[in-house]
Amino acid sequence: MTNSVPMADILLVVGVTLLVALVFGEAFERAGVPALVGEIAAGLVLGPSVVGLIEYGETFAVFGIIDAVLLLSFRR
Repeated sequence: MTNSVPMADILLVVGVTLLVALVFGEAFERAGVPALVGEIAAGLVLGPSVVGLIEYGETFAVFGIIDAVLLLSFRR
């Protein structure tokens, strides 16, 4: 039997992650650094090594793969 994560928890984590990535991206861009660096820094800060808000599990791994594909496809 697998451990299922409630959809509300997944949406909350994704929403908070997107919001923090947006804030970090904007802050880094204003400092003269590409916004992508700020967005990556937000992921590092929220991840298990610093704050621990995001648990790296199967569900978030899928979101990470989708994000990487989209990031490489649409960022210039």
